[in-house]
Amino acid sequence: NLEDNGIATGISPIVSTDEQIRVYPNPFNVMTTVEFTNPDNKMYELSIFDVTGKVVRRSEINSGSFTIEKNELTPGYYMIELSGENVFRTKIIVR
Repeated sequence: NLEDNGIATGISPIVSTDEQIRVYPNPFNVMTTVEFTNPDNKMYELSIFDVTGKVVRRSEINSGSFTIEKNELTPGYYMIELSGENVFRTKIIVR
């Protein structure tokens, strides 16, 4: 990315989470579906962080819809970040 001064920063813009990413059901206890704007199916890195900021799961996504299974996620609040052409962030709640 180029800043107004023409210097490349390499930082992707953060996209509004409420308008560009959907998570349902949320809260969830088995699995949840995540949908985000990715019409060209570009590669994104999914990171799930716990409340301390520790990455608890990381994977690569190349579609605009996928599921997250509870598996080893303990009940609580988590932050999802999808990093790629844009950056999407939202929260999930595991029961």
